[in-house]
Amino acid sequence: MSSGVALAIAVLVMIWRAIRQRETRRLRPLRQRKIMWLLGFLTVASFVGVTVYPPAGTSTAVVLGGVVALCAVAAASGALRAFTVRVWRSPTGEALRQGTAATTVAWVIWCAIHMGLDVWLTDITGAPIGNATLYAGLFLSLTAQAVVLRNRLDRTPIEP
Repeated sequence: MSSGVALAIAVLVMIWRAIRQRETRRLRPLRQRKIMWLLGFLTVASFVGVTVYPPAGTSTAVVLGGVVALCAVAAASGALRAFTVRVWRSPTGEALRQGTAATTVAWVIWCAIHMGLDVWLTDITGAPIGNATLYAGLFLSLTAQAVVLRNRLDRTPIEP
């Protein structure tokens, strides 16, 4: 998949997620999130292409180190972003969530940091790691956010 197509998909997913974050919605278990499964598949497919066939003169270890660094930033940002989301239980016990303006700002900041690191690492390694890191970043960021939200919810009493 070309970098332009990967970037377009990632931007559309980020915009869609940022908009959906502001809605009041049920907090579902991770296994029910179809977008997570799709991003996970794309991540694995992209990693195989980058690590199995790195550009000439670039070691696989350097490429993997850059990808791991970007993934760590994505997971940390997702976990931190989760604290900007309001979670509660309805009187019926249903788990609910709603993002705030700070959630949207956190998405924008993460996107800017991720894109900057991606460009920098591509320049250093010479490897086209953009596709792999975009999908992995979205996958890890959303997964970390979901895990933290679920943990916060487990400590939240039912609202009257």
